[in-house]
Amino acid sequence: MKHLRLAMMAGGTLLLSACVSHEYGLIDPVQNRPYGYSEKPSGPNQMTVTTFGLDTLRAKSYWKQRVAELCPKGDAEENVYLADYAALPNMFGPVQSGATMQGTVSCPDIQNAASVLNPEQDDPDS
Repeated sequence: MKHLRLAMMAGGTLLLSACVSHEYGLIDPVQNRPYGYSEKPSGPNQMTVTTFGLDTLRAKSYWKQRVAELCPKGDAEENVYLADYAALPNMFGPVQSGATMQGTVSCPDIQNAASVLNPEQDDPDS
């Protein structure tokens, strides 16, 4: 009976984790995407970027990927001022835990960040 309970708990945990997207993208509670990145403008040619990954390697990978998207010429200036283990609030259902990184990214072409976030804005007919 004890082994059956353990197997059921493990299966339940596996099912719950399968419902959460661990893919890179914009963090979005509506899409059940607690992992990825969020950002906001923080100055001329500068964005404050936060990444949240299942583990430290993913959080760093998400950071590097977002920096490359925001500054495709490779001329980014990065200032990571937070790298920690964290838990997301209950807006995603069960609390999601993982690693987070936060900092600023600057480069001359970062003003294109809005179109990177919303490709449909590139279409003048929309």
